[in-house]
Parts: sequence; structure tokens; C-alpha cells
Amino acid sequence: MKKFNKILYIVCILLIISGCIVAKTLGINYSLEYAKGKNIEIYFDNSKEKDEIEQIAKEVFGKDTKTYEIQRFKDAFSIRTKDISDEQKANLISKINEKYTLELKDEDLTITDVPKVSGLDLINSYIKPTIISMLLILIYLSIRYKKSGHIKTALITLLKTILILGAYFGLVIVTRLPIVNMYTIPVGLIIACIALITICYKNETKIEKSKKE
Repeated sequence: MKKFNKILYIVCILLIISGCIVAKTLGINYSLEYAKGKNIEIYFDNSKEKDEIEQIAKEVFGKDTKTYEIQRFKDAFSIRTKDISDEQKANLISKINEKYTLELKDEDLTITDVPKVSGLDLINSYIKPTIISMLLILIYLSIRYKKSGHIKTALITLLKTILILGAYFGLVIVTRLPIVNMYTIPVGLIIACIALITICYKNETKIEKSKKE
């Protein structure tokens, strides 16, 4: 078991290092909502269905696109995509004109550049509560293990948890999975909680065993 744990933590360290290298050289693969891209706004005289506009957008730009309603009367829509070429713009206008029997032109589309969201801005709301949580956990573990003469165990437990959490984010970056705020960070926190509970359980088992001996 000790050999397995050693291998596990070596793998975690390698994942963290690999993640840092990939992030430095290739950057982080953000999901469409947070990546640099283009925003295309289309206005209609009459109400249109979002699903129909979304279907046209996917035919032109592929699956990696999002469509939003920007007017409650369903007469204006925003299409978010990573880039738009002149050919794609012409194709989009052509399909919309054909679908709704319109005569839209290039100037009828409002195209704006959307800057990439920085990683710090993405995790900013998690930094303060995470630090507070780690400090509280460290204080609790220090008190808990002090009675058993294992104060160092508290710090090691927290460091192991942080190592596993870092390995998770390293794996996400290395595999080029898109960073999605709604899923990626919460899943990481869940993994950290599971790791912390597992490590604490093993610590308790060792302490109980040493007491019996």
C-alpha cells in the first residue's frame, strides 16, 4: 500500500508539472463562454424562434457555437463563435435570407470582438472561500491530531489533498479539456473533499491501530 501511495503522489506531481508546461506553451483551453471569439448580433422585424437561428448557426460555424436571445420579443439574437470568416458571414446571411425570405446584408450584422477571460478572473470567486476553508481544516486537524501526538499529520494531510487537487487540474489542462466554470472548478472541489475524507479515514485507522499496539 505504501508503494502504491508513493507511485500515486509521483504521478500527481508529474501531472502538475505537465499541466504547468502545457499551460505555458499552449495555453489553457477555455470553453466558448470564456475564450476569445466573435459576437454576432442579428435583428429581425418580427419574432423568430431561437432554435431555428441556433440550427443555422451550427450549420455555418459547427457545433462549437452558442446562440442567445437578447430581446424578450424574440426579434434579436446573439451568436457566439470563436471566429468568423468572410465566407462564413456570407453563408450565414444567405441561409437566414433563404429561411425567412429576407434581404439582409453585411451591414445588418453587428460583429464585435470578445476578449478572453483571464484564469484569475475565472477562479477569483473561489480563492477567498477556498483559503478560509483550508485554514479551518488545518486548525481542526491540528487540534484533532495533537491529542494523539501527530501534529505533523495535519499538515501532511492538507498537502496531500492540495497535491491531488493540483493533479486534477493538471490532467484537465494536459488533456485539453475545456475549462468550464460551472463544472470544472466545482468538480475539482468535490475531488478535494473526497481525497480529504479518504486521507483522514486512513489517518484515523493508523492512530487507532497504534493505540491498540
